[in-house]
Amino acid sequence: MLVVQLKLPNRGTAVEGAVIGLDKATARFVVRLHEPVQGLRANLLARAILLVSGTPRELTVELTPISEDTVMLTPVSAAVAHERRTHRRYPVNLPAQVGHGERFLQARVVNISASGMGLQVGEPLPEGELIHLEVPLVDVDAPLRATLEVRHQRPLEGGMWYVGTRFAELARADALLLRKLFP
Repeated sequence: MLVVQLKLPNRGTAVEGAVIGLDKATARFVVRLHEPVQGLRANLLARAILLVSGTPRELTVELTPISEDTVMLTPVSAAVAHERRTHRRYPVNLPAQVGHGERFLQARVVNISASGMGLQVGEPLPEGELIHLEVPLVDVDAPLRATLEVRHQRPLEGGMWYVGTRFAELARADALLLRKLFP
């Protein structure tokens, strides 16, 4: 099933639905909305986010209401990858130590932003788990210390794992330093 999220202009909200029909010749598709929306008018331009094989794609569509819970969408722009992150990730290669339970693991920070880090570790870490991280930074006296929440992970070659995290606890001084180093 192809999931669609519509960002309707001047409403400040988004509505979701599922594609129930597709006309390949005209590239139009029919979407049944999860909840009725009143007051939709023909030829309304909206932003649509399509989840294609788990990858979000964003495009502009012309919306034509069929009923209160069914609309026809005609693409008027190409679909482009939709970035869900709020903060830009910067590639880095920093040694780190991760505290997980009673153990400490050696890790590498491979990307960093104001909201989280990407790590390479030698074993998977449970999603939702809080981990403690210590990273020495260049030209800074004390290492960066943070508590991170494991958000997702995937296996890499050589028995390593990529672990995506977000900051759960970060000292204000460290947060300001990260924003300065990685705007």
